[in-house]
Parts: sequence; C-alpha cells; structure tokens
Amino acid sequence: MIRSAIAAGALACAALGLSVGTAGADTAPGPYIVNGTAYFNVGGRNCSITANGVAGCDVSPTAVMMDMMVGGIQVPTPYVPSVVVGDMPNMPGHPGWFSGSHAGPNGNPALPNLTGGPYGSPQQAITYAGATCRLEYRGAVDCQSGGHQFIFNSGQISGT
Repeated sequence: MIRSAIAAGALACAALGLSVGTAGADTAPGPYIVNGTAYFNVGGRNCSITANGVAGCDVSPTAVMMDMMVGGIQVPTPYVPSVVVGDMPNMPGHPGWFSGSHAGPNGNPALPNLTGGPYGSPQQAITYAGATCRLEYRGAVDCQSGGHQFIFNSGQISGT
C-alpha cells in the first residue's frame, strides 16, 4: 500500500515536470526554508540561498584574504567573514561583511551526503532558485549563481 502511494506520487510529480529522488543520499534533514530562503550546513559551514538565487556562506574562522577576478584582474581583499555570489550580476563571488549572516533562525541542518558517485564527485549538494552549492571532494565549498562562483577551503577563498 505504501509503495503504491509512493509510486503514484512519483508519477504525479513526473507528469507535472518535477523530479523527485533520494537514491544516493543519506537521511540527513537537509535544508529548511524560511521566508523563501533555504538555510543549510555544507561541510560544517552555515550557508543560505535566497529565493532570487543569492548564495552565501559564513567563513569561520574568518579568512585572512580573498582573491576576486574582476575584469580579468585579480583583486585581493582582506578580512572575509562571509562570501556571497549572485546578488550583483556583474560581480564575481565576493566578501559579505557580516559574520553569521547565513545562519538560519533555528540553525542550519546538514545536507545529506551523496553516495555512489565516481571518485572526486561532490559529497553534498543543493540547487535552489537557480543557485548551486556543494561540498567538493577535498572539503572545498563551491557555490555558483548567475554565471559566477566562489570556492573556499582552509582559509583560501576565490571568486570568479
């Protein structure tokens, strides 16, 4: 009975053009949405994606330096408590100046771990409102939105 209900629900979603699936993911709670913003924890870092596709993460501990590529020129920026991408169409991933700005009102639940992919595949991932954030294979957090991205790990951050 339960299997037939699940199958019927999956068929209804497919008919509407929606996709559902849990294969390859564990049972972590995943993101939760408050006022259109998805809050989640990826690789131990609090992150969020707004309903208009702005993605950002808190950087803890605060990074000493971030490199941004602006017009083909590398621009170093000191003291980076958070990073953002997708809020300005012509800007690469760039610093956000407020630590804790991506923490949800009730905390940020962990994303499910992805399993079964080839060696080097992302370990966690979410796509919401046209933005994607993922935990890469060596612990780097990578968020993309509007043709730009930021990626960081071990205190090194870059935005393109």
